This record gives sequence, structure tokens and C-alpha cells, in this order.
Amino acid sequence: MQEGFGRTPVEAAICKVPVISTKETSLLEATMNEVFYYQNGTDEEELAKKIVEVINDKPSKEMLEKIANKLEKEYSEENIAKKYIKLIEKMLEK
Repeated sequence: MQEGFGRTPVEAAICKVPVISTKETSLLEATMNEVFYYQNGTDEEELAKKIVEVINDKPSKEMLEKIANKLEKEYSEENIAKKYIKLIEKMLEK
């Protein structure tokens, strides 16, 4: 099963949790290139190495807060609403 957008890693990052993700599908774009990535989403050894790497070199609270703030701003209800309004206005112009 696949998630189409990548909401789960975005929500976790907004909660200031270190997120490990693949760069596959929409995940890189959804997480705005801000979390910890590994290439092959089906390679459990690559994932294990990334987990150990993140555990051994824990991100600072400041770094996690910076990531959270960026994603929270991008995906805020207000920002999403503005994007929808802009899209609707653009469609009505045609």
C-alpha cells in the first residue's frame, strides 16, 4: 500500500519528530527536502543504516523546530485556503 501525498511524515515532522523517508513518489516534495532521506524504499539495509545514523547523530531541537515551522507554515489551513482561492480565481479567468 502507498500513500499518495505523504501526510504522515509531514505531520510527524510538524510534531518535531526526526523523520526518515525515501525520496520516492511525492515524499521528497511533500517534506520539502527537509527530513532525513534514503534512496531505495524497498532496501531494509539502507533504511537500517539511516536509522542508526539518525540515532547516533541526533538532530538538535533547533533543527527539528526549524523543520516543523517550515512545514507547518506551508501546510497551514490558511495557506492551503489561499492556494485554493488563487487556483479558483485562475480557473474563472479562463
